[in-house]
Amino acid sequence: MKLSAISKTSWGLLAATLILWALLFWPTLLQLESVWQGSDTYSHAYFIPVIVLWLLYRRQTDVQDLPKADWRLLILLVPLLFLWLIGFASDTGALAQLAAIVCLQLILAGWMGLRLAKHHQFAVFYLIFMLPFGEELHPLLQNITADLSVWFLHLAAIPVFREGLYLTTPVGHFEVAVACSGLRFLITSLAIGTLYAHLTYLSFVRQLLFLLALILFSVLANGLRAFLLIYIAEQTNMAYGFGDDHYVYGWLVFGLVLMIMFWLGGKFSDLPTENRNKPTTQSSAGNPNDNTAQTTERKTKGQGFTLAQFGYLTALFAGFMLWRLSLPLTPVPAAPSAALIASDVVPVPDSDWGIAFVASQKQSLLKAADGFEFFRAEYAHRQQKGELVSWSNKLFKDKHWTITARRPWLHNGLEAEIITLKSLSGSTRTVLYWYQVGDQTTVSSWRVKLAQTVALLSGSSGAGQFNAVSVQAELNADDQKLQSAVTRLQQWETPHGG
Repeated sequence: MKLSAISKTSWGLLAATLILWALLFWPTLLQLESVWQGSDTYSHAYFIPVIVLWLLYRRQTDVQDLPKADWRLLILLVPLLFLWLIGFASDTGALAQLAAIVCLQLILAGWMGLRLAKHHQFAVFYLIFMLPFGEELHPLLQNITADLSVWFLHLAAIPVFREGLYLTTPVGHFEVAVACSGLRFLITSLAIGTLYAHLTYLSFVRQLLFLLALILFSVLANGLRAFLLIYIAEQTNMAYGFGDDHYVYGWLVFGLVLMIMFWLGGKFSDLPTENRNKPTTQSSAGNPNDNTAQTTERKTKGQGFTLAQFGYLTALFAGFMLWRLSLPLTPVPAAPSAALIASDVVPVPDSDWGIAFVASQKQSLLKAADGFEFFRAEYAHRQQKGELVSWSNKLFKDKHWTITARRPWLHNGLEAEIITLKSLSGSTRTVLYWYQVGDQTTVSSWRVKLAQTVALLSGSSGAGQFNAVSVQAELNADDQKLQSAVTRLQQWETPHGG
């Protein structure tokens, strides 16, 4: 299918539809781009649209079908737009971004029609790598990296003591931090490896096996990288292995793993030898009249969207645009007002606890004479910036503390969680926290988001809270002092007004 076989009207309606898509999802797209810009883990996403265009272009000559829009795919946009609205209203970026990108995929597939979209299914699917996914894997990958580091250190006959994510060897203390989890390496490898598997294998089974091997090898290599940094520090008495060495060794391991996997993967390619450097083609049916049919079809320009379909999309996007604009948006004060009214406590100007919630409406951090610290932050259900559940909010200073234990805490209808923190200096801190929206208390971010969305769409003008109690000691769930501190925080009121 030559691009010239598609009518200018069809190209114009597709371009207009993509503009409508961009206008509706503009706040979500800005949020998505800010993630790409702010994290090296997802900076590869800038190249995904270019790769997709190249994938579409390289197959234009071996595909005979012309675009013919399919109503069935366009109807599927309706539930996706409702899903996006829920994510947008609740400031659930992952949900809103997923819905926006899948809508783009449906628009492209709907414009092509099922037959043409089948030929370009990988290119359309590959847009999914524009999404920043995998952040929730950090704790799991950190623990796997710590496990592998300990295992390699034992093989090297280096004594090591592990406590949470802290590793202690004869020369010093080491922490498997978030940056050491290997997520950046894993996500980038997956994006590049998926493209490589598509270009190297015809069999879906071989593509899947290659990706599984790449994931396992990437995780193992990251554990080996962390071990090498500790081993070098051990052998050089902490002279090398840190600072810029992290980045140098990281890139070396990343490049080496990809080179090895691509070299091994090429050995199992099932593409015919003469087609290794050519686009993969789909054979046509064995009908001797196919060429005649294709020649006849080429005399008609590809249609894509009809005016009726474009009108449907315009009305659909305009309706959701008006709904989006009607949602209330609370401004954020330059400085949050007090969130607690309490006696026998004093404000804490600075604490090694390190709890930080940004862009809140109200916020307080207070300390009692018995050493307990009390924190409360309040957020509107939808604000100009900042949100109750956000990656930018920190429960503790992660450069100072690591979690050694966590357990649920249920008491008198309150659903909370206790975490035990430990620092490299050996000090210990207990933190008990919970979210509250209306009468519901929980530690589940998804339940918080759902409760906020229901409240927002039902017209509630209430707010959501984050509450926490902390003390420099290791306390168990049955400790009476901890229970008393929680009861005190629950009884304290949040001031009304600004």
